[in-house]
Amino acid sequence: MRSYGDSMGEIAKNLRIPKTTVQKAISRGTVEDRLGRGRERTARTPENIRKIKAKIQRNSSRREWPPYSQNLNPLDYAIWGYLEAKACKKPHESIKSLKKAIKKAWNEMPDDMVKRVVDSWPGRLQVYRCRRRIY
Repeated sequence: MRSYGDSMGEIAKNLRIPKTTVQKAISRGTVEDRLGRGRERTARTPENIRKIKAKIQRNSSRREWPPYSQNLNPLDYAIWGYLEAKACKKPHESIKSLKKAIKKAWNEMPDDMVKRVVDSWPGRLQVYRCRRRIY
C-alpha cells in the first residue's frame, strides 16, 4: 500500500488499525530490508550435534582439574561452610545485612581453624594425586 503512494493515515484507515501501528511497522521495515538483524539460524544436523557434544565434553573435563576441584580448594571444603553457618543463622532482610554478617563471621573466624584447614591441604593433594595417578 505504501509503495502505491497511500499515506500512513490511509493505510491505517483501510486496515482498520491504529496509525501508530502502521508507523512502527514502516519504521521497523522487514527482514529483507535489514539483513543481518535477528537471531542467526543454525541447522540441527547430525554433524553440528556431534560438534556441540564434543565441545561440551572437552569443557566438562576441565572441572576435574585441581583449580576446579572442591576437595582441593580450602575455601570450598571448609571456609565457605563455616561462613554460611555463622552468617546465615537468621534470615536477612537485605544484602547489606548479609554482607555485614559475612564480614563479622570472617573477622571472628578462629585462627586455629584456618591453620587446620591450611595444614590439611597437602594431605588432600596427596589423596588427589594417588587417585588420579599424577606423579
